[in-house]
Amino acid sequence: MILSEITRLAHANACAKGFHEYKPRFGQPGQDTRHILSWLMLITTEVAEAAEAARIGDFTNFAEECADIMIRLADLCASFEIDLEAEVVKKMARNAARPAMHGGKLV
Repeated sequence: MILSEITRLAHANACAKGFHEYKPRFGQPGQDTRHILSWLMLITTEVAEAAEAARIGDFTNFAEECADIMIRLADLCASFEIDLEAEVVKKMARNAARPAMHGGKLV
């Protein structure tokens, strides 16, 4: 399955489960961005759950939480008609052209 299909399916499931009551538009004048921030916090919550699984050494749960992160991100991108696959390819090309460690160092 390719990333664009995962994105479509994640969004379709979220819609079917009642997570989207309306179609939001990003960057519209006077737009209330609280729902966008709520979605980002849902992703953050999944990252925190993955961190906790890593902390306690539960690899099975860590892998599941990584999937949850991807699913939440895919849904968010589909909601705003972001071609996640194209954006990832574009960003990876930019990153490949950057210096090692982006000019920094691992602390």
